[in-house]
Amino acid sequence: MVRITQILTTKTKKMYIAYDTKNGNQYAKLYTSKRNGTQITKTYQNLGRVIDKQNHIYQNKQRGIFTYNPKTNTYHNAPPQYTTPTRKNKKQQLILDFGDTYFLDTFIKNNNLHESIKSSTMETPTH
Repeated sequence: MVRITQILTTKTKKMYIAYDTKNGNQYAKLYTSKRNGTQITKTYQNLGRVIDKQNHIYQNKQRGIFTYNPKTNTYHNAPPQYTTPTRKNKKQQLILDFGDTYFLDTFIKNNNLHESIKSSTMETPTH
């Protein structure tokens, strides 16, 4: 369900914020329509996920958490009490570090220790 709030109207320009709910989260888009004679040009900009609708605080990938002032059409940093909410479905990033293993392997190769290590290992008897 889309709900639209009109925020600016002049003779040649109208601006709206449209709110839509997807998967239980509310999102906002800024729609602008300009009239040039009989020609109307419509554009929209994604404001992102709604954090606080009354205070116009949104979150998207480009800006993070921010405020949008519809009267001046400007963006600002969000107040400090708003922090990035943690997502439940966010996957952990896999970090691989082979530093110690690489160092040990390089040391063994540079000092020709492969044969010594091979001969010193204990072989398991076969029955």
